[in-house]
Amino acid sequence: MPKGGNNCGCGCETQNGGKKIAASKKSRKLSEYNKFMKTELQKVKKENPKLTHQQAFKKAASNWNSKK
Repeated sequence: MPKGGNNCGCGCETQNGGKKIAASKKSRKLSEYNKFMKTELQKVKKENPKLTHQQAFKKAASNWNSKK
């Protein structure tokens, strides 16, 4: 196994802890919650630029709960 690199030559990438992730791994479809949070978080941050990411995420999550 080659030393000092992140690529062992088998077509995968290694990350911290020696974990291997396939180079051609497909990503999953976003859930409705993930889609909502992606757009809602941007909206909340735009409306309240002084909020921390954590505060904005909490507000966006509460918006999801009130939407249901």
